[in-house]
Amino acid sequence: MVGGAISAGAYGIVLWARLDGALAGIAALRETSIVSAALSGTLLFGERFGAVRIAASALAASALVVAGVVVAGVVLLTL
Repeated sequence: MVGGAISAGAYGIVLWARLDGALAGIAALRETSIVSAALSGTLLFGERFGAVRIAASALAASALVVAGVVVAGVVLLTL
């Protein structure tokens, strides 16, 4: 129940951020939740951290890098 409420609240915050126009930063922040959920599942609950989770975490981390480069490029272009 608590996890569902937190998830609904997080979704509401993302929708609110879209109205503000800060979508790139919020999208990157949401991607970090994939990596942190996989790590906390392994460390706190003893779940397996197999090849699929490693691949998903690597993909999410690479998406963060790409998003950071794009955001930094946009910032430089506006200067």
